[in-house]
Amino acid sequence: PYLMQLDIRPDGRQLATLIPGANDKIHIYDFERKTLTLLTNTPGNDSQPVWSPDGRQILYANDREGNHDLYVIPADGSEPARRILASPTDEFPVGWTPDGDHVLYTRVDQAGKPDLWTVAVDGSEEPKALFVSEYPNFNGRISPDGQLLAYSSDSSGQPDVYLRSLDGSGNPTRVSVEQCRDPRWRPDGRTLYFRTRDRMMAVSVEPGADFEVGLPREAFELDETVFGKLPMYPDGTRFLANRANPELRKHFGIRVVFGWADHLEALQP
Repeated sequence: PYLMQLDIRPDGRQLATLIPGANDKIHIYDFERKTLTLLTNTPGNDSQPVWSPDGRQILYANDREGNHDLYVIPADGSEPARRILASPTDEFPVGWTPDGDHVLYTRVDQAGKPDLWTVAVDGSEEPKALFVSEYPNFNGRISPDGQLLAYSSDSSGQPDVYLRSLDGSGNPTRVSVEQCRDPRWRPDGRTLYFRTRDRMMAVSVEPGADFEVGLPREAFELDETVFGKLPMYPDGTRFLANRANPELRKHFGIRVVFGWADHLEALQP
């Protein structure tokens, strides 16, 4: 099967992944037992699975009502999925708060502009925008201590990574120096990773209310076959990556042939 949208369980034992099909569904892969198990059976297409901090639940999006709504399901499949947010707009999950009480998601308005919002998992609170901006903001990641928010924004005219306090106080700090995206925290919260088209970058972070960031440096190169987001293993030593098979890409690629009738005539005896 073709595995996409990878997310590693916080204890590193399992992988939540999307397998595309007539209806895209979320599966759980067990690294030790090497088994792949279907998790979701919600009508419609599922996407963007994200483990809860305790590894007991998975947040995901589903489009059964036309728009993408947010659902939560026990990771062992012991109970049916529960919808925690529905609205006329699309919502895509990106993470949880460290205490597991709220989820972070990207809300895409009717004009197609993404912004970062949170909502309580138990439905006890109304959804709330993290901050108001005229620019697209997406790919949010909350630091392990719950104080900082790393995210991508187009405020400079191109996608870049920014850092700011989660409570919205203070001004954002730009931490990337070229087109970068998909920020991801090291488990100790003192390093933030983000990627360009062909490199994984890293920057040191001194956490706290008056956080400080270092200069971005190259962590390692990425070849052209690597695609999608790269989840980090819980020990902070490596990433998991999707890699495309160039031979399969050639085999299944779409080719447009012009003047095909002339070619057929040339082949006739």
